[in-house]
Amino acid sequence: MSNIPNFICIGAQKSGTTSLFRILKSNPDIYLPNVKETHFFDDVRQFEKGLSFYIETFFSDAKGYGCVGEITPSYLFFPEIASRIYSCLGSQTKIIVMLRNPADRAFSHYLMSVRKGVENLSFSDAVAKENVRIKESYDSRIRYSYVSRGQYCQQLKPFLQHFGRENIFPIIFETQFVPNPGKVIGELCDFLGVSHGCCNVNFHENPARVKKYSAFNEFVLNPPQNFKRFIRAMVPNFRIRKTLFGPARDFINSKIQSSGFRRTNEKLSIDERKMLIQKYFESEISDLEEMLDLNLSVWRK
Repeated sequence: MSNIPNFICIGAQKSGTTSLFRILKSNPDIYLPNVKETHFFDDVRQFEKGLSFYIETFFSDAKGYGCVGEITPSYLFFPEIASRIYSCLGSQTKIIVMLRNPADRAFSHYLMSVRKGVENLSFSDAVAKENVRIKESYDSRIRYSYVSRGQYCQQLKPFLQHFGRENIFPIIFETQFVPNPGKVIGELCDFLGVSHGCCNVNFHENPARVKKYSAFNEFVLNPPQNFKRFIRAMVPNFRIRKTLFGPARDFINSKIQSSGFRRTNEKLSIDERKMLIQKYFESEISDLEEMLDLNLSVWRK
């Protein structure tokens, strides 16, 4: 047994990875860091500190566990991540990927951006202007990549090349995770080589919400880069930063959600979903079915 991670969940964003984190965290044979997303492999400043920093910062307490891993859903989106994981953790690393109807995923991503106060366009306008906006800056690429993040087939190719199909466990959100989470979690635990009797599958993610106090939300949920750099300079140690600022941020965030958010009545219409699939994702879905030997007809309905 080792405290070096042997599995990584790479995404996709807005596809149920928070629920997966809570479920796997409930298994006593599995070690996950207390912070869901380490961002080690997609944050150059962290990655350049090396594997020792990664292990010491996030997995120092992981010795004795049968399975050690992390869940950072942004990993799928960046083409260099597969080679970074391969170079640090080896070719036998187990890769988990949760995939959701890319049209629904795009809309959920959009609602998250609205909630954070960084999106003022309508969904249709945001999608129409995506190709221009994501080229403006790194932050814009992260925030406005509604359609781009649903190009699963292209994003998975580097992982297949480095780890092989036998080491990749896909979970389809609509047909596996939602209707029968116990079954798919059992299969996942078998894939990871751990028991699954202790997993609590009764976790539910919060519905998407729309922001009310946008300026304050944006600062709390997505602080400016200059402020982040200032905090890193003042408190270089990641664990100390989490200890000092994590509870306060969680408290403020909970207060905002309880008093400043309202549920949104916005939903993706059937016509909008159909248009998005046909215009942006049809060929991707077909290629993904062939690549992973899956039936994704539910995404076309």
